[in-house]
Amino acid sequence: MLSFIKSKKCSSVFLFFASIAVTGFSESAAAASFNYGEALQKAVFFYDIQRLGKVSLGTGFQANRVYWRGDSFLQDYALPNAEGVIDLGGGFADAGDNVKFNFPMAAAMTVLAWGVVDFYSAYQSSGQLTPVLANLRWGADYLSKSWDAVNGRLYGQVSPDSVGAEHGAFWMPYEVIDQASKDKSLPRYGFYVDAAHPGTDLAGETVAALSAASLAFKPTDSVYSAQLLTTAKAVFAKMVNVSNQGKYSDNMGRMSGGAWQKADVSSFYNSWSGFNDEVAWSAMWLYRATGDATYIPIAEKYITYGNTAATLSWDDKSYGAYLLMAKFLPDGDPAKAKALASAQGWLDVWSKGGTGHSFSKDGLAIATALAPWGNARYAATTAFGALIYDSYFASSQYDVFAKNQIDYLLGNNSRNFSYMCGFGASYPKQPHHATAEGRWDGNNDVQYPGDNRHIDYGGLVGGPKDTNDTYTDDRGDYIGNEVALDYNAGFTGALAALYGKNGGTPLSPAAFPPTAALEHPPADQFFVNGAVQSAQSSAQQSVIQVDLLATNHSAWPARVTNNLKLRYFINISDKPTGAALPKIQTYSTDSRAVVSGPVAYDAAKGIYYIEVWFKDIPIYPGGDDRSISSKETQIQITYPWAHDFTKDWSYAGLGSQGTMKEAPNIPIYLVNSDGSSTWLFGSEPANVPQGVLTVNFAATLPSACIGAMDTLKLSSGENPTLTVGTTPFAYTTGVGGPFTVSLASTLSPLAVTGGTCKGLLNLSAVSVPGTLTATYSFTATPPPQTGTLKLSPSSTSDVKCNAAVDTLTVDGAGGTAFTVSTGLSKTLTTGAHTLKLASEAGIPAGGGLSGICTGTLSGSAVTIQQNLTTSVTASYQYQGSTPGMSCTITSSKVTQKSDWGGVVPVDMFAVTVSLQGFPNNNGQISLSGNFEMKNPFMQNFWGNFGMQTSSFTGSKGSFTGSLWGTQFTLGGFISDTVPLAVGDNPLVSMTLNGVVCH
Repeated sequence: MLSFIKSKKCSSVFLFFASIAVTGFSESAAAASFNYGEALQKAVFFYDIQRLGKVSLGTGFQANRVYWRGDSFLQDYALPNAEGVIDLGGGFADAGDNVKFNFPMAAAMTVLAWGVVDFYSAYQSSGQLTPVLANLRWGADYLSKSWDAVNGRLYGQVSPDSVGAEHGAFWMPYEVIDQASKDKSLPRYGFYVDAAHPGTDLAGETVAALSAASLAFKPTDSVYSAQLLTTAKAVFAKMVNVSNQGKYSDNMGRMSGGAWQKADVSSFYNSWSGFNDEVAWSAMWLYRATGDATYIPIAEKYITYGNTAATLSWDDKSYGAYLLMAKFLPDGDPAKAKALASAQGWLDVWSKGGTGHSFSKDGLAIATALAPWGNARYAATTAFGALIYDSYFASSQYDVFAKNQIDYLLGNNSRNFSYMCGFGASYPKQPHHATAEGRWDGNNDVQYPGDNRHIDYGGLVGGPKDTNDTYTDDRGDYIGNEVALDYNAGFTGALAALYGKNGGTPLSPAAFPPTAALEHPPADQFFVNGAVQSAQSSAQQSVIQVDLLATNHSAWPARVTNNLKLRYFINISDKPTGAALPKIQTYSTDSRAVVSGPVAYDAAKGIYYIEVWFKDIPIYPGGDDRSISSKETQIQITYPWAHDFTKDWSYAGLGSQGTMKEAPNIPIYLVNSDGSSTWLFGSEPANVPQGVLTVNFAATLPSACIGAMDTLKLSSGENPTLTVGTTPFAYTTGVGGPFTVSLASTLSPLAVTGGTCKGLLNLSAVSVPGTLTATYSFTATPPPQTGTLKLSPSSTSDVKCNAAVDTLTVDGAGGTAFTVSTGLSKTLTTGAHTLKLASEAGIPAGGGLSGICTGTLSGSAVTIQQNLTTSVTASYQYQGSTPGMSCTITSSKVTQKSDWGGVVPVDMFAVTVSLQGFPNNNGQISLSGNFEMKNPFMQNFWGNFGMQTSSFTGSKGSFTGSLWGTQFTLGGFISDTVPLAVGDNPLVSMTLNGVVCH
């Protein structure tokens, strides 16, 4: 993700030329050597990774070589400009983000093509000519379509109106951003320059790119080469060599609402050097491509000689123009010698050090005017320029410098670290690149500590920031650890030159590019996370509620799914004759989802399933909220008989409340357009022969143990519950074994009246079918030793709190209410205990006062000793109604009654709260609340805000979170112990941030 700071990386060239100490540079480092064939192969491949558009339609030499990339930014083929629908599909992503910035893209294509033109044989012999031409064509096709000859417009950017908003909203794979753009209402537009809004620099760079590409394609595709050159000449005539000239970053925009809206570009790729360098640069490329000498005077008019502070870059092309002029201007032209001297002056200060130039401790060349952003890119591009110079003038003057710089970047440094992703034994694993990271939590993932899911092969990161070689492989560091189109352009050309000089061996087609067969991507890109929310059984019925998340964490490639469905399989072979099928209810489920009742899968064996189809509901790996990459459904199944849930196929592997686990036996499918389904992940019920495992009980059992509930634990993962008694326990399960078997009570004795019961099996392993015998022993529990806790108000307490009713919670369980003035005496078991007052979060003062009281204990932990009294005090402070802050219960009612398939009614409630005067941070209010209902909670509650924590004990709940706006609603389920009707108020009280709600 680029930042506005990026705009500063060239500005310093024009602000100062600081003099710093020059570090001595030893040419002995040139002895190191690397496999330049492999490095070149991977550097070219980086451009494949950056392709946008319809990559799946690429055929022949343009076929998609990145198996984890798919089609992306299809919206760019029909941009909704006010000027009319615009086709700017294709091209490349600029860096680790998603904007198409044509200015640096064109600069990268020019330099990439330059390397092909002048090191053509190296690309041929290394086998990289076809791949590099494929990427050049991908870029040249896009740049060509960016020229609207009919309307005289040259497009230079594709993005939302706010690039900053784009950066903040779309940290996610390229492939899902079309959907995210719709969901977040951030459409993309095409921004352009024209005669009235000149962008001479943008146009000049586009001309240079198309001219250089025409030369690169000339030996293999003369027709395409001619097309590129025709477009280049037209753009030069209409947009470059004109009287009304200007910087694109000052003028580029689009029409919006009848007015000109400037593009958001100057904070990212501002044209610091102006447009003169691009005019000279483009004129020289046209001269080289056409031989037309009329372009020479234009180049000579606009060039500025003698620049040394910076180097060839996306912004400043004067350095490249020096080389072209020194080589291709006619002999005898005075400008030829000036250009040669300028080229030598530039390369001398980089290769030897001088004012504003030095070397790091390990030998990386650094220019003060450009540091710290992307130092590796500047060193690599300068090395490319040095190799071009030596090839043009049959020199070896700069060869050692160039090789040393590239070798440093490939790993010849004290870290033995390659700054090229995927090259060498040690390289960046967390480059700043959202698609390579391949995760699903949006901006939260920038700081994710793990490695990217994909290797960004060939990408050169920004590299060390200073002469101390400071670098961290940190995804959040877009200055030193981002990759970009222009970073790789000169780097790739330099690698081609070094391959030509030193040789190397590209990896075989069987080893590179990587394939799914080589990398083995995970099978569970789509899966269901699940947990048992609650499970209750009686002789008359069994009720289970499971919370399930249909999840899309795809990245090979990432993709949007609109029709995922899951199936929860149950086994009702134990259904009594005449009993009805289970009753199905769903909660927390998108209203668009289609939910089935029990559907027969294998009726003869009693196997049924409940299906939840998220029909026309986008689920994709992108966004800061879990609900984007997964959709929730809570399924409640009520069996009108005593049912063993562990026999249900999909029960195995589920987590418990609050702890989701990937559910191996809940299959997930994609519903196709023809209505058929494609299985994605998760096991359907296996056809396993069934047998009976019998547990007999010993002839003599302690009476206290009879009727206790124990758990039989099998290594197969099944944990059926049995009742200790005289009747044998028969459990039907899959034939096989032997299975390791035990009773839960062997390690954790069962609590019964008067003591505990410990069970023991006669065998530690058994096969099915098979028989076990269980014996039980009873251990009486001695009477507890106790002491007394005495709680009194302190002498410093405010008397206005005397009438307040507080609650003391001991060890986090339950609570005892007391009046502040009288305090509390409570019998506790001996030992250490923790204490907490409800008033720590504020309680109503009572006694006719409208304020609140906040209590503080003298100690939050006590040790109770037998038959002794331990005293603690509580100090209470009174606070009147907070000026300007109020909390209003605008609605509190029971919204629905249900029996959850059971006997005791359950009430669904909704409480809506409005806040006034609460302090906020940029519109966000931090909440800390406590509330009490008239009946106990049946399960945890929820809220329509950014709830961070929530908990309940009995009828009391507490929560924290963040609220955008001033109103929120809490919802949940409570029992109907105190009968309530629909519309009745279920709330007793609520306090928010110490303010009592009314």
